[in-house]
Amino acid sequence: MPYGQSAPQSAYARAAQAAPKEDPRVAKFHQQVRAAANEIAANTAIIESYKRFDWANEIATNTAIIDPDKRFNRKPHGILWYFTEISVLDGATPRPNLPKIEDTGESWTTAWKKLPAVARQALCDLGNQDPRQIDLTSMEQRAALSSACEEWPEDAYATGQAASSGADERTCSPFVGEALCKALRKLKLDEKLFLQSPRGKWKFIPAGDIRKVPLFVTVPKSEIVPGQADGFVASMLEGHHVEIVVHVPANWPSIFCAIGSGRGNIDDNGKIVCGHEDRDRDVGFWKNVFLKINAKNRAMQQVLAKVKA
Repeated sequence: MPYGQSAPQSAYARAAQAAPKEDPRVAKFHQQVRAAANEIAANTAIIESYKRFDWANEIATNTAIIDPDKRFNRKPHGILWYFTEISVLDGATPRPNLPKIEDTGESWTTAWKKLPAVARQALCDLGNQDPRQIDLTSMEQRAALSSACEEWPEDAYATGQAASSGADERTCSPFVGEALCKALRKLKLDEKLFLQSPRGKWKFIPAGDIRKVPLFVTVPKSEIVPGQADGFVASMLEGHHVEIVVHVPANWPSIFCAIGSGRGNIDDNGKIVCGHEDRDRDVGFWKNVFLKINAKNRAMQQVLAKVKA
């Protein structure tokens, strides 16, 4: 190289110089999303409800599946449900109040009939009772339902869908939606910013739609590097599955580690899974797209206004 001539810049260095400066509040918000995802993963009641939902959704269409541990040993009927902390979700039902075990059969019958269907289904599932065979004169069943009610967290709501609805999603969207909404709550913002309202009913953004909504923008894979992708949304399997990125390992930057639900193995729900365990979490895998909030979107500007730079 001739004396006085500088070395040519790499393509990566040129791209880094040309790229507009990122608003640091975007990264800070996604760090809060990651923290919220970890909190949800530590919430046993929510994660177990996700496992029950995914299992029931699977065996509703695949009769060959067996459950050797007999954790969810009854065929699904009625309603598939899970717990959420978001009260505005369509059908969200708070923990009910049941009569005392020794109260009259009439009081039990009246109270039971007043409960929404999703509450009755949740109590039966938690109490290992068949909702088609409830006998409210049975002290044993009353005790089981009362115990189930105590197992229902005070700050949780049950929400669900008909077992025959043919839903093609598992609990990946609820997990990611719950994390995004929890991060909003910590900023004292309206959870509805990360919800959709088809026909006036608030729902989580489905995995198949999240790449399209203007709240998010795609992140170039060159930016999915250690320390910069924490809390981003990983849209996987060509958009059929979503998780929250926890980190990109510094000693293995070609993979990412993520936390989520709705996985092939229900026991992986709520756990951190990394790319070295399967190709689905390779950064460069063509089926993966990474998303962050869109700093130019008006709704997301409300979010960033609450984040300290």
